[in-house]
Amino acid sequence: MTLVDPGLTAAPIDARPVRRDPIARLSPTLRYGLYASVLVLILTTAEQLTDQTRLTSANTWSSALELTLPIALAGLGAGLSSERTST
Repeated sequence: MTLVDPGLTAAPIDARPVRRDPIARLSPTLRYGLYASVLVLILTTAEQLTDQTRLTSANTWSSALELTLPIALAGLGAGLSSERTST
């Protein structure tokens, strides 16, 4: 039977990584509220600088979708063709 003195053993190492990000220390509700506030601030600032009153209109979202759809389809096609040629 081996007897171990508890005073001689090392303290257990905490397996959690140390997070240095100060925003990560906030509660999720407060963090998402902060993100939403920053987004509103950015949109309001852009609206004031460009003298546009409808910065986030439906036309903006439809234009963004129209412009990103060909890029997304090209990426999908390139991924599919590289997958087919590698096998």
